[in-house]
This record gives sequence, C-alpha cells and structure tokens, in this order.
Amino acid sequence: MNDSSSIACSSHKLEVGILLAVNCVSAIATSLLNTLVIMAIWKTPALHTPSRYLLASLSILDLFNGCVVQPGFIGYLALLFADWCDTKYALLVTLHRLAYFCGAMSLYVMALMALDRLLVVKLLVAYRVVVTTRRVLIAVSGAVVIKAVIYSLIPAHFEILKLVGYIFSVLYLSAIIVFYAMAIVYLRRHSSLVSPTASDDQPAGDEVFSVCKYRKSFVTMVIVLASSLVAYVPVLCFFAVVRDLSLTRVLDVVRMLFVEILTALLTSLVNPIIYLWRMRDLRGATKSIIWCRD
Repeated sequence: MNDSSSIACSSHKLEVGILLAVNCVSAIATSLLNTLVIMAIWKTPALHTPSRYLLASLSILDLFNGCVVQPGFIGYLALLFADWCDTKYALLVTLHRLAYFCGAMSLYVMALMALDRLLVVKLLVAYRVVVTTRRVLIAVSGAVVIKAVIYSLIPAHFEILKLVGYIFSVLYLSAIIVFYAMAIVYLRRHSSLVSPTASDDQPAGDEVFSVCKYRKSFVTMVIVLASSLVAYVPVLCFFAVVRDLSLTRVLDVVRMLFVEILTALLTSLVNPIIYLWRMRDLRGATKSIIWCRD
C-alpha cells in the first residue's frame, strides 16, 4: 500500500465510521422489531389473513436484511475502517447481490400488498374467494425462487447487477403507484355502497365493507409506499447521475454506501415501526408477546 492510498483511506475513515455505527444499530433494531411483527402474526389466529401474511412476508425479508445483509456490510465496512484500501470487489458485489435480491423481493411484496388493497375495494364480496392465503403464499414463494435463480445467474459484474436492480425497482414502484391510483378510483365509485362498521379485509354481508377501516389500512400502505419512495428514489437517482462509479476506488464505494445504507437499507427498520404505529391489532398482539400474555 503506497502513501497516497493510505492518505486516501484515512480521509474517509470518519465517513466509514459513521456508516459502521449506523449499520450496527440499525441491524439490531431491524432484527428485533421484525421478529416481533412475525411472531405477533404467527401466534395470533385473528391475524391469519392474506393481507397479514403479505405483511409477514415483507417482515421476513426485512429480517433477512437485518440478520444477513446488514451484518455483511458491517464486516465490509470494518475492513474499510481498518484502512484496508483494497475495496474487495468480489465481496462487495456479493453483498450487493444479496441486497438487491432482498430489495427486489420487498418491492414485489409491496406491489402485492397494493394489489390486495385494490382487490378489496374492486371485488367486494368476491375478494374472499379470489384472494386466499394459499394463493398469497404461492405468489410470494414462487417469486423468491425465480428471483433467487435470476440473481444467482447474473455475472459478478456490478454494472449488470445494478441494471437488473434498476429495472425491478422501476417496474414494481410503477405497479404500486398504478394499483393505489386504481384503488382510489374504485373507492370513490363504490362510496355509496360502503358501511362504517364492517370488516377490514372481508366484506360484511353481501355488498358492503368497512370504509373507515379500509381507508385506515389504505393510508398505512400509502405511508409505507412513501417511505419506500424516499428510500429507493435517491438510490436510483444516484446511479442514474453518477456515470463513472468504480467499485475499485474507495471514494466511490464510500459515496455509494452512504446513499444505500442511509436510505434503502433503513427501510427495513422503518417498515415495522409504521406497522406497529398504524395497526392496532398488530400492536396489541405484539404487546401480548412482549408481556408474555396469552
């Protein structure tokens, strides 16, 4: 290692230290909160609905992020913090392969959640027949297998990996926005048929569902969408604007990780906070687990 490389590494030690600290705290909090959400859904029969299984699927992906992806980046950042100027290109690409797989799956599940909200207001009583737990699990598990194959076959080249991630992100974010826009149209169209007292996911009677609860769950999902846009759009814009990014240069790696870790990776921490804040049934089930109540 020459003197100029040592100076370059030392100049980025503060930035790497900040990222390392944020990642350590975030990984622990992400793992704990998403574990609570998963356990609450698993142990509460009333939460065994298609929409809650989608939420549990997203929490499992966020848990994977907190238990596998973020610790991997913590180890990588520790190498940089130790003034190891070799950026370990192969290791960095492997970590991004995992992160992009997790990110693509998260956006896919969020698209399914948006579709679920659309089908509730579009199908009304037929929703219970069309949207089943079995179909939800098939849609999620099938996508896991397909995306795992896709990301395992991508060559160890960051530009190709980035392009695939960019395509998936734009595709799913666009689908989410379209589904929510359509849900708003159908909600207005059926506003004369709704009842303020029926169930959230399952229409009561033959023609009506709870407009109040639906609107609350709809707003919750829109908040999750807004959080994801805040997280993913800066990353997409960064890669679109920065054309000469090189993973063999420490400065470029630090700049990229600053954008990725402080935005996209933190969504795995923000998501369960939104769920527990907005969903009373999930919050109650989580309290029961914490206080060991039956």
